[in-house]
Amino acid sequence: MREDGRVYDGRQVTFAELRRTVQLPIPFVTRQVPDSGLPVGVTVVAEAGAFGVLTEVFQDELVDGDVVESNQLSLDQAAPSDRVVRVGTGAPEATPAPDLTGAPASYARAIAGSSTAYCDLGHTATGTQAGPGSIAVDPTVIPLGSHLYVPGYGYGWAVDTGGAVKGTIVDVWMSCPAAIQWVRRQLTIYVLAT
Repeated sequence: MREDGRVYDGRQVTFAELRRTVQLPIPFVTRQVPDSGLPVGVTVVAEAGAFGVLTEVFQDELVDGDVVESNQLSLDQAAPSDRVVRVGTGAPEATPAPDLTGAPASYARAIAGSSTAYCDLGHTATGTQAGPGSIAVDPTVIPLGSHLYVPGYGYGWAVDTGGAVKGTIVDVWMSCPAAIQWVRRQLTIYVLAT
């Protein structure tokens, strides 16, 4: 900032020039791309997307600290990158028969239900890090903190919830490629004795 003081009509007046930069985010667009390699109803985020930035540089003229004139010196734009979601258009996979094999030797309760899979990273409803062994449940059916056995998946803990996890559905955490292959399956959910 450059300042200059002058006397006008017997009073001191301060003139100043100030260069300022304003940056504004440019939102990205979500594009859905049909993918026949994925079953109907399955979506995969192929690219996360990123905000762009609009950068403006101004030269302000101030008199006694008040802006009396503002001129735009430059305008630059970094374009956003689209979020790309692959949407399955392929044939739906057949729902496998209930997997009742591999029941643990002892358990407190067996629930006839179904399982889906997810691969989101981040924190669960109980504050733990989502990862292997994390299972999302409807806490009105299976209390959070329960130790579970899900045939075909193995042992895990009820540490998460989800908007689509209602009733006797559980959502098991897997790597994204494995989650795509898991699809929804009918099975028996075992709540283990603690």
